[in-house]
Amino acid sequence: NGTRHWGGNLITHQLVRIGSDRLGVKSPESVQGYFTKEADLTVAGETGTVSKSGANYTIDGSGSAAMYKFNGVEGSAKINGTISFSNVSGTASIGFNAKTDNAGTYIIKFDPTNHRIAAWNYGTEVTRVPFNFEAGKNYNFSIVIDNSVAVLYVNNEVALTNRIYSLQGNMWSLGAEGLQVNLGNLKVSTH
Repeated sequence: NGTRHWGGNLITHQLVRIGSDRLGVKSPESVQGYFTKEADLTVAGETGTVSKSGANYTIDGSGSAAMYKFNGVEGSAKINGTISFSNVSGTASIGFNAKTDNAGTYIIKFDPTNHRIAAWNYGTEVTRVPFNFEAGKNYNFSIVIDNSVAVLYVNNEVALTNRIYSLQGNMWSLGAEGLQVNLGNLKVSTH
């Protein structure tokens, strides 16, 4: 009958110029404008040395791993804020489907030592993108979520796209190991 059925998801990025010789990617303005309702960001648990003041969070994993867990995301949402690292020898992470024992089936790691951001599913690396981090520098980030697809944008330079089937309705987390992470103006928005 000529009817075509779409069998996947369409991800769009907006190209941006970085200096005179590089291109970066960011979430298109139309996508950013779609998320206009601020949602409650509810802490569901914490482990290790953590502190919170308003929308600012400190996760100190320099001595031992530390983490905040948040209530689950439903449908389409955007998580955004700034992130900075005390040093470049540890890792910071965003976990999806965070279990009560602090394990997550899907973890995106900011890995300054290896100059990259990488995603892990059940301990197996599935995606990665190169990125150079500096200690003490603030980086803007956003995670655009649509059902089982999550796209992490960092500083309008790189994007890391992942399909996370266990994302919806399950807790998510922010963690640190071997460094202190400062998150500023952390927000969740919906449509």
